Amino acid sequence: MPAGSLPTSTRSRDERVILVLNGPSSSGKSTIALALRRQLGKWSAILALDDYYGMLSPQCENNWRVFQALNAALFASARTLSESGFSVILDTVFERQECVELCRRMLPAASVYFVGLQCPLDELRRREAQRKDRAIGLADSQFERVHSFCTYDVIVDTFCDSPDACASRIIGSVFVSVKVPSSARRTS
Repeated sequence: MPAGSLPTSTRSRDERVILVLNGPSSSGKSTIALALRRQLGKWSAILALDDYYGMLSPQCENNWRVFQALNAALFASARTLSESGFSVILDTVFERQECVELCRRMLPAASVYFVGLQCPLDELRRREAQRKDRAIGLADSQFERVHSFCTYDVIVDTFCDSPDACASRIIGSVFVSVKVPSSARRTS
């Protein structure tokens, strides 16, 4: 194999994958996840970190310990669904390196693909202001940090491309002569 090239494989659309969507708040993770589920079909499921927060008591303090516990539950659920024959779309945010490490420890490397969602900061701020369920400034605080911990298999621009176009690009990257997932190229 030539230096610098990555091994490739052809993945069948019948194979199950775990797509990990990572991006700052308001980057379009939930919208892209819905488009991916439509395109992947009936044997696909979305798991969103926000939904796990919704299971907690409103009095529960949001801190790093809670964030880690919810991520562990999210990744365990993804593994269970994947082992049951589902393709899984994870809507999460890597706030720290530990999030990526936990994901890599808990999920089967051969089927995990990391997807980076990018969008200009001005657009993130505009979207955040329109939402009623986000604290203003969250996108600013996450903008550069969340992409610094992960190597992506595919990156999509949610400002320039429609959700369906982003989903098609992700699926095309995974199922057509794809690189071995970055999750399988672990470095020690």
